[in-house]
Amino acid sequence: MTRPTGIFSTTRNYNPGDEFILFGIQNLLRDAIGPFNTVLYNRNPAVQNFRMTFDKDATVGTQTANWYQTLSEHFSTRENAWAPDLGLDFADFAVFAGTPEWVGRMVEPLTAALQSFDGPVLYLGLGSVAVMENCGFQDLLATDQTVLRKARIVTVRDSSAAAFLAPVDPRLLPCPSLFAATGTARTGKRRLAVSLQGTAPTNTQRIDPAIRDYMLGLLNLLKKTFACTVIAHYVDELPEFSACLPDDIDVIYHADAAEYPAIYDAFDLVVTTRVHGAGLAAALGIPSFAIAHSHRSQTAEGFLAELVRPETDSIEDTAARIEKFDSPARSKELIVHQAAARKSHLDLLRPVLSDVRKTPAAS
Repeated sequence: MTRPTGIFSTTRNYNPGDEFILFGIQNLLRDAIGPFNTVLYNRNPAVQNFRMTFDKDATVGTQTANWYQTLSEHFSTRENAWAPDLGLDFADFAVFAGTPEWVGRMVEPLTAALQSFDGPVLYLGLGSVAVMENCGFQDLLATDQTVLRKARIVTVRDSSAAAFLAPVDPRLLPCPSLFAATGTARTGKRRLAVSLQGTAPTNTQRIDPAIRDYMLGLLNLLKKTFACTVIAHYVDELPEFSACLPDDIDVIYHADAAEYPAIYDAFDLVVTTRVHGAGLAAALGIPSFAIAHSHRSQTAEGFLAELVRPETDSIEDTAARIEKFDSPARSKELIVHQAAARKSHLDLLRPVLSDVRKTPAAS
């Protein structure tokens, strides 16, 4: 094959924010090496949790068995994504997109295969993960340590990840979701999107009910001044929103993450509990207010988002701050910021990918 092929560790059909990061990385790599084939290693928990739970020895009476290995021949692992039996002989490079679980057992099938891989390995846009609270780099799985050390480049999007990964000399840069789309300057501040998460126990992307209630109170104030729409990213949010949102508020959801750039593009300003709602907005040149409610909130600083801290910022003060905010001026800043951050990424990527074969130009 003349076109290079990359293996990308990410999630598909789970959290659109993960796919926004992938879109940004793909756009950067097209600038760096031209067209390429994308093969996914899908970290969607719905795909991986059976392996994560049962791929270990279990003792019943006097017998020891690995239920996952015993049963695996009876079910298909084919989902149009990379699996270990495919190997890596056909791949030219590998990328860990900086969504959660870029280390650990979730990625172990891929990191195990990469132990003997000779092509470039890139970790791009890594953010803080829960495992960092209880261990150091030296406590990671041996497979993770080996692949991180052999990676040609590691970029991180927050200072905690930078400190944790100090042994591999990471570069601190904005999250690559900043490049998921091309930004255009916004001149108004009328159409406002509220990107909101739900709280249901079944929702793996849930927020604390207090944060949801803060957002509902803020929405009720903002809709007096702005044309407000709620954007949902996850299907489990729809039943909850139908019960708690005012009848006059439109809710937009789509099953395909690729539809969200066009969805967000219809707005002038975004208020979001989702870090990568702010990221996609920034990619489009849309300013945002990010509600800081987890360790991931620092990522939003790379999107020039205005941070809101519900524990200290009242709903009324936040609404007043949004009303006074110079959205067109921030939009112009975002366009400049995106261009500078793109150059910084490409200046790092092009040299480390210089040996990846380029697709011949069409005649």
